[in-house]
Amino acid sequence: QRTFYTSANRFSFAPTFMPDGASYAYVSNATGPFSVVRALTAAPNAAVAVIIGSDAAPNPSHPTISPDGTRVAFGMTNADGSNTIGTVGIDGSRFTVLGEGREPSWSPDGKQLAFVRNVNGFDHIYLIDPEKGVRLVELTNGSFDATSPCWSPDSQFVAFSSNRGFEEAKR
Repeated sequence: QRTFYTSANRFSFAPTFMPDGASYAYVSNATGPFSVVRALTAAPNAAVAVIIGSDAAPNPSHPTISPDGTRVAFGMTNADGSNTIGTVGIDGSRFTVLGEGREPSWSPDGKQLAFVRNVNGFDHIYLIDPEKGVRLVELTNGSFDATSPCWSPDSQFVAFSSNRGFEEAKR
């Protein structure tokens, strides 16, 4: 038998657990337009609190919780179709727009966010300071795509998916 943790009458996606496992956050339209919400417990059908709504963060996606559990990074899609990443306190405070990008991923030490940004038609991995939006570093470049950044446990390396070599493999 399966256990449902969210309403069967609403859309819910992109879950991410709090570091202590006591709760989780996800994107849902259970409270109206799509918002990033937090379950108040890890129990099935737990009450939720809105972390950030679509009025401030249109079409939110891919929430990820900081290692200390105090902040959430997420993507949003603006009315013009552009992708932006932002951070917000788990309580909804200190909303910060970090700039163009999607698929944010916190480093285990909480000091950096890796994310995907489209440059000249190709997706590439970047790093940024999640508190101030400074120290932007481009990790990948070239005529290939790099997506789905994932950190090593010691925050020293970023793994990612890529189609690098695809053209050569077709020959």
